[in-house]
Amino acid sequence: MPIANHGMRKPSSASSDVKGGDKTSQQDKIMKIYSQVLEMIEIFERISAKLETIERGSKERYDALCASAKEDRDVA
Repeated sequence: MPIANHGMRKPSSASSDVKGGDKTSQQDKIMKIYSQVLEMIEIFERISAKLETIERGSKERYDALCASAKEDRDVA
């Protein structure tokens, strides 16, 4: 049984040339997105460092509160 290709055309060389021109703009878009991703990674790294600092400080305060509560229980 023959395969029906109604409405399907092989791209002509002229349409291939047009697509080739789009490659540059597509590459530009990809590079722009790539640089934005790198910027986002840098932002996430800074946020992560700040959160680690906050977490460390919170843990130190929590440990101090626990020690103080333990001392209060020992005295009572």
